[in-house]
Parts: sequence; structure tokens; C-alpha cells
Amino acid sequence: MKKHKQALAFAMTLVAATIAQAQSLNTFGVGSVAMDVSNNGVVVGDLGNGHDFMWSAATGTVDIGGAATSGGLVGGRVLISGDGSRIAGSSMDAATGHYEASYYTPATGTWTALGGGSAATANGQSSTTWAMSTDGRYIAGALYTGSNTTNAAIFDTATGTTTNVGTGTTVQSRISGISDNGQVAAGYTGSSNYGVYWTASSGGAYTQNSIFVPGSSTSQEFQATAVSANGSFVAGAGFINTQAYVLNTTTGTNSLLAYYTPVPARPVFTPSFISNDGTVVLGSIAVNNGGVSTAVGFISIKGVMQPLDSFLASEGIDTANTLNFNSPYSMSADGKTIVGLAFQNSTGAPVGFEVTLPSAVPEPSSYAMLAAGLGVLGFVARRRKAK
Repeated sequence: MKKHKQALAFAMTLVAATIAQAQSLNTFGVGSVAMDVSNNGVVVGDLGNGHDFMWSAATGTVDIGGAATSGGLVGGRVLISGDGSRIAGSSMDAATGHYEASYYTPATGTWTALGGGSAATANGQSSTTWAMSTDGRYIAGALYTGSNTTNAAIFDTATGTTTNVGTGTTVQSRISGISDNGQVAAGYTGSSNYGVYWTASSGGAYTQNSIFVPGSSTSQEFQATAVSANGSFVAGAGFINTQAYVLNTTTGTNSLLAYYTPVPARPVFTPSFISNDGTVVLGSIAVNNGGVSTAVGFISIKGVMQPLDSFLASEGIDTANTLNFNSPYSMSADGKTIVGLAFQNSTGAPVGFEVTLPSAVPEPSSYAMLAAGLGVLGFVARRRKAK
């Protein structure tokens, strides 16, 4: 009997350790957007006043300047390296008078502009930041070649070189995601924003590859919006079928993510993050062709998609439904932190958010612990029944 009690206590401890872990929710003020998070918990984004910010539990919110999208002057995203030592975004280049793709160094508090294209927008932006490798070396986005034309580009901050991977000067192209080694990038090209990805050869040149609808060699998908850190997977928004797609860059196989039910009205699923094994995808769903305030955030885990609100509530986060988690933008490397944009259900005001989950997504070790605990419980029950 004593051994049975000890086994039962051990099993319950395993189950409790799996279920009862800490979770938290932080927001960054009305008008803010959280866009990325480092491996050590530093969040970056847009303050809502035209400046960028960085936040950690230790420092709180810090205005780091730059030029954020809320100012109406620039496009792009704010991103942070895995170790938190570099932040990518946009800033004014005093030498050219243009807003350019740039990076911020927290240790020195300085912005470094990376250069622009051959032209600028009416607001004076000549290059944009949309992606960065985990180590901060590669920053990617677009160079303006005219007021409405861009070329996809990669900035190598180690060598100081800029690689223009776009085709021609009369179309729009942009990189929205890049692998850690800078060898795989993805985005769109053409007036219809067709999905493409670029792969680097041993000589450093990039080859552009079209992304086709599954089963077709002529119908192209809509723009690619995320690349896994290891470059194995590219995710994007469907052009014809509106479903999000996941492309395996090794095999060339393109697959569609399954919808959850009930399906929102007239949805367009747009991924913003994909894990290294391709099994976790975050993104947003445009409903009835509406704007971001009417969007629905989603998470897909091993082929099972659900609204982000429902998933977070199941993890014990915002169970009172004070926020609508519209647009998740990124997830930490350990799978425990999600950042993005939410809207307050009481006021409709937008706020940037950061949530820390009680366990990683997915976390096989925890599932194994839970299974082990339940297995022990089953073993004890069987022993008792046998006696």
C-alpha cells in the first residue's frame, strides 16, 4: 500500500508539474504593436507615437526612437536578434535625408542606416526592413526604385554589402522572411504579389523560385510571409483558395493548412511565423476582406488550427476575454512567448501584447511527462484491481 501511495504521489507531481506552470500577459499601451521577441524575453515593436520600443520585465518599456509604421512615414517591421543585441527597423539617414532600413544597438543607443534604393517615396523612404536572421547579421526587405516600385534586397551587416534579388525596376518585390544563414528568403514579386522564394548558390547569387498552388505548375500562390529559421519551410497566404500554405523548400512540396470550424466569413489566412519543423504556424485571418481590427488570430499545431483566443484561454491566459488577439507576429525560439497586436473588447482600442505560455508549443517533454504520470496512475489502478 505504501508503494502504491508513493507511486500515486509521484504521478500527481508529474501531472501537476506539467499543468501548473506560470503564464503571464503584458500589454504596451493603446496604439502600440509588439512585433518580435528575443530568446531572453526582450520584446520590440511600435509605440504608436511614431517611435519604436524595447521592453523586458526588468527594464519596462523603453522608447528607442527610429521611425515606426504608426508615424505614417515608413513601412516594415521592428525585429530583434536572438540574443537581444540588435534591433532592426527604420531610421532617418542624416546623410541622405531618407528613411532607410536600419539597425539599433542597445549597448550604444545608436541607429545605423543601411542605405536605400535609387529613389524614394513621397514621404522620403528609400528602403524597408521586413526580416532579420536570428543572429542579426542579415536584414532583408526592399529597395525603392521608384515611388511605387521596389526590389527585394538583403543587407549583410558583416560585409557591408547589399544584394538586390529583385527582378527589374518596374515591378514590386519584397522579402518578408529570411533564414538564419541568409541562404533562403521569401516574399513576393509582380503587380499581383505572387509568392516566391530565393535560394543562394555557392557563388552567392540568388535564384528566384515561384510558389505554385498544390497540384498545379501554372497557378501561383499569393505572397510568402514567413520563413523558418533553418530555411526548411516557407509559409504564405493563398491567392486562389485563400488558405495558408506551407512549402517544404527541400522537397518542393506545397501543402495547405486545414481550416478550423466554423470557418470565418470570406477568410484569407496569412501566416506570420513558422517553426523549424513546420508544425507550428501563427498568423491572422482577414474576415470579410475587413481591416486588422476585424481580423482573427490563429495558431496551427501539428495540422490542428484554432483561433488564438481559444488557445490562449485554454492555457489560462485572458480567460475573461478582455482582448481579441487579432494578429500574432512572432514566437520565441523556445516556443513559450507570443507577441503581436490585440484589440480591447471593451473599447476597441489596439494594444501590443506579450504572452508567456505555461509550456512550450509544442512541448513533447511535457506531454511525455503527462503521459508518464497518467501511465503510473493506470499501473496503480491495475495493481489494485488485480488484488
